[in-house]
Amino acid sequence: MKNKLMFLIVVIAFMQLTVNVFSQIKPFTFEGVKDYDNGARIAYFYIEGFDYMKEARYIEKEMLNLPEVKRFFIYEGVGKNRCMIEANSYVNEEFIMNAINKIILKFPDNYKDFNKKDNFPKFIDTGNPKLDNENYQKAKSEWIKN
Repeated sequence: MKNKLMFLIVVIAFMQLTVNVFSQIKPFTFEGVKDYDNGARIAYFYIEGFDYMKEARYIEKEMLNLPEVKRFFIYEGVGKNRCMIEANSYVNEEFIMNAINKIILKFPDNYKDFNKKDNFPKFIDTGNPKLDNENYQKAKSEWIKN
């Protein structure tokens, strides 16, 4: 009985790890799309397949590195995340899904969302510039590590 229980726990843990490591977005369709005379397209759609907003920020940053993409936003939602893309008019759902899935595969575990300002250390001026700088640099280094 203990062996079966231990086996079940190991299988469940492995399945959870597999889901997290190999998460991919599912196929989707545009909810709204408009093509412009200048060859641009703006589209809205929902995606699911990742849970963390820091992944979303990483995906946004990487999508903007693609030459076809001019703007890309992910709006946090429950279960699904709404997206907006402005790109070349030939960019379709399959292009976006493949691009995002490639980005998710290279998502680093230690990615730090440097746009997030909530617990970023503040410079405290005690009147001792040398000590203040040392303390600030130490606090900033710790923040980056964590």
